[in-house]
Amino acid sequence: MQGLILFAQSIVPGSVRVTDSNGDDSCALLMVTTPVDGPPFGKLTIHNARLYRFDENDKIAAEQVIFYTVPG
Repeated sequence: MQGLILFAQSIVPGSVRVTDSNGDDSCALLMVTTPVDGPPFGKLTIHNARLYRFDENDKIAAEQVIFYTVPG
């Protein structure tokens, strides 16, 4: 949890952007850009794809996250 807390604290407030999205009744794909600036990461831009699968009650049944970082 400490790592997640440090990461969350380094996100530049108001800067997270959903750059693309697609989906249907059972799956959704979000493309997200997250600028961070602060310890322990410094100044980075994180690009990530989030794939969600929903169950028959429209609840998230599975999530996959893929990300990469770009300095500055």
